[in-house]
Amino acid sequence: MQTTNRIRRWIESNWWPLLLWCVYILILYITLKIYKLPLTGNSSLYSYLEKYGMYIPGVIGLLSILKSYILIWIFWIFRLHPVFSRLFTYILIYGFWMTLWVQLYFFEPRFTEIAIILIDTYSFPLMISSGITIWCAFILSFPKKS
Repeated sequence: MQTTNRIRRWIESNWWPLLLWCVYILILYITLKIYKLPLTGNSSLYSYLEKYGMYIPGVIGLLSILKSYILIWIFWIFRLHPVFSRLFTYILIYGFWMTLWVQLYFFEPRFTEIAIILIDTYSFPLMISSGITIWCAFILSFPKKS
């Protein structure tokens, strides 16, 4: 009973979005290191991607945490249940990134060189990290009662 209350207090605290953001960024960087595609070509885009490409997941994660705190603040104003509102927030935010990258990877045509680079390099790691973060938020939002 104490661990259930402790987990519930942790999820209802303001540190929970930051923890999920850290999980998201960690999984994203790990999958980017594992799923590293060889960059070939003579375009300057490749040199920019090699220099600044590691910051793109951080920017995506920063946008996600800012959106999550804004949505949590809106839910707090309307006095909604904290666990369900936070779970809805995480599904909304990380589900958005997952559907965006599924759309880019499977359905978007690759006409330009920058589209080829961004879609091939970042789509699969973002799908993996978004999916794992959603499952982590879902599983930890409903602790078992003893």
